Amino acid sequence: MSSESVRDKVVPLGPVRRGPAGISAPEANRLLRTVLDSARRYLDEAVAATLDRLDDTLFRLAERAESNAAQSLYFDAMRETRLRRQALAEAFREHFEANYNALRRGEPSPLARPPADPEASTLELSLVDERELEVSVAVGNMVAKARNLHRQTLYELEQRLALLLGRGELDGDANPFGPEAVCRSFAKACAVLETDTRIVLVVLKLFDQHVVNGLGDYLGRVNRQLADAGVLPEVRPRIRVHPAAPRRPASPQAAGEPTATPPAGEGVYARTYRGDEAAEGDALALIRRIAAAHGLEAAPAPAAGIAPGVLAALTAWQHDPARVAELAGDEVEDPGAVNVVRLVGGTPQMAALGGVDRLVVDIVAMLFDQILDDEAIPEPMKALIGRLQIPILKVALLDKGFFSRRSHPARRLLNGLARAALRWSEDEGRGEGTLYHRVESIVERLLQEFEDDPAVFERLERELTAFLGYEELKAEEAERRSAKAMQGTERLALAQMAADDEIERTLAEGGVPAPVEAFLRERWRELLVLVHRQDGEGSGAWRDAVHTARTLAWSVRPKTSREERSRLVAALPALLRAVTAGCERLAMPEEAQRAFLAELARCHRAAVAGALQDDAPAADAGAAPTAPPEDAEAAEDDVPTLTPVDEDADSGASDVDPFGDLVVEEEITLGEEEAEPEPEDAFDALAAGIEVGTWVEFTEPAGTRVRGKLSWKSPLTGVYLFTNRMGCTLTERTAKGLAAELRRGTARIIEEAPLLDRALDRLLGGTAEEGGA
Repeated sequence: MSSESVRDKVVPLGPVRRGPAGISAPEANRLLRTVLDSARRYLDEAVAATLDRLDDTLFRLAERAESNAAQSLYFDAMRETRLRRQALAEAFREHFEANYNALRRGEPSPLARPPADPEASTLELSLVDERELEVSVAVGNMVAKARNLHRQTLYELEQRLALLLGRGELDGDANPFGPEAVCRSFAKACAVLETDTRIVLVVLKLFDQHVVNGLGDYLGRVNRQLADAGVLPEVRPRIRVHPAAPRRPASPQAAGEPTATPPAGEGVYARTYRGDEAAEGDALALIRRIAAAHGLEAAPAPAAGIAPGVLAALTAWQHDPARVAELAGDEVEDPGAVNVVRLVGGTPQMAALGGVDRLVVDIVAMLFDQILDDEAIPEPMKALIGRLQIPILKVALLDKGFFSRRSHPARRLLNGLARAALRWSEDEGRGEGTLYHRVESIVERLLQEFEDDPAVFERLERELTAFLGYEELKAEEAERRSAKAMQGTERLALAQMAADDEIERTLAEGGVPAPVEAFLRERWRELLVLVHRQDGEGSGAWRDAVHTARTLAWSVRPKTSREERSRLVAALPALLRAVTAGCERLAMPEEAQRAFLAELARCHRAAVAGALQDDAPAADAGAAPTAPPEDAEAAEDDVPTLTPVDEDADSGASDVDPFGDLVVEEEITLGEEEAEPEPEDAFDALAAGIEVGTWVEFTEPAGTRVRGKLSWKSPLTGVYLFTNRMGCTLTERTAKGLAAELRRGTARIIEEAPLLDRALDRLLGGTAEEGGA
């Protein structure tokens, strides 16, 4: 498909009926077209740069392949990507522009991932196509990185685009020029590559390096272009503050049997749980305990039914948020952020309730006091869950077992929503396909569909579980990769430290000529790092490499005695073989090897000749020249000559250890006395004992709060790896560093006990478990 045909498919931007304030409709269209053209130019150039580097990258991977099969895979991929290069670039542009056109028309993004099948079993979810899962994780990592790097720039751009598109707000999935659109379009275009998943991931990695990393400049240019055109020249972050929930003291009703008559028709919910006497008895006991703990007068028996009109009034409030907003007052921005049950409980419609039902209203109000004050749940998610107050009140009135049965469908759904909310951070966004969007969708459907049928809660709870299961599958794979990458980084760092220590120890005595010192610090250090990573510090290969380094340094220091010179001559064959083998393992070019051996020969001659000169008596100035020492001529025979070693020759001399008779005394230096470590406190113990899987909220210097899961503890360094909900690396901490943040209050461990259990536990003063909650 040619670029012209792709361009022809772009839907012309029709006239906007009502342009944004200060900008005419034709001008808004023109500006959007300008932004699209800028995006095309940047992306065309960036993708071309990515594909230019692909061939070299695959060739290097083929060279380093550990098997013939892997090498063939990379060579075949080179041919495939050359043939498909143009098709890949055109497919990328086609998907990007199709997404732009759909979003411009107000349609859902064609790039958004379809929701998980709510009827899918755990086994079915685990059998997700491996390639799709791998690519999805890679794209998620790219998008998350871009969002974190360019958060403010994207916020400003989305505010300006929302104005041009005539939308109230614009999130990530609805931004036709954001990282979601760019990364997902390219990932979808990679379907033209009929190759192994590993090759696709290599292509995506290059795309990340050469396209995603450059998004900041491109987005900045677009922002400046729109600002200069008068589209929101200044954009300030909007901070949304939810007012505190109004409270009123619970007023107990008179005890006794309710006088209201039961409703004419018994609902599905009541029929489903009729006869559950054990649950009903436990629930009544729990209700009385809560009432007694809070000074409410408990009724001796349950109500015979709910007064006529009560359920109808509650259902009307449930279906019409505007009526709830009227109760909350005009000053309240989001009724989900205030205690609606308290407001409803004081209306004339609820006056007919008495006895246990009146207590239920008061207890549900107290439960939502606890939920709305729960610091573990982020405020935006808390407001969503708060919109379920009326349905939960209806459930509790219809079935008192809601309080005592952990398996109650409404309770399971509420706990599931809260559990999902605990792992959500604001930087994830709220667009289509996000966790926030899924929770919001479930809340909306429950508000519209629930009358008195418990099947609604069960169905939505299954859907939520399926969605979270799919997300957790991806996150677990990403966590494994993050931990593996960190392990590799740590092992490399430890290998480098061990190599540096050995080289410094080898050169500590001094007297090593510059060419040999440079060889040890550069080439041999590289070999030590390689051996440490591949064979380990306790391996024979490591000991041999260290021994060779020390022998090499010793061999070029001045030899002041015939015994030392003889020892050098005996050690040279083995030393040369070891040095040559090390250079070959490093794949050091032959010319560089020969050049170093030539330098080494000169250093050996200098070590012996210099020592002989030092042995000669100093001549007085003006005195006649003295004869050379008697052993000078013989000593010349001791000067080694480096020649290629015959591998078949007798190598008996190679076993001579130049350090055989040396006694090395370890020097112990007493430095300043170290200060005694500060005594550990409860925060140190908490950080040291934190378990893998625990979620922690961190407050960044700018005040932003992010949440991470402790996914891995390093057995080598003790570093903690925290990942976000998608399994991507969020941050790293040491135990001491985490303890310091816990002490300062910039980190806190998130309690993951079920939401209703936590709320009931607080109402009962810590005895919820005893009460059957």
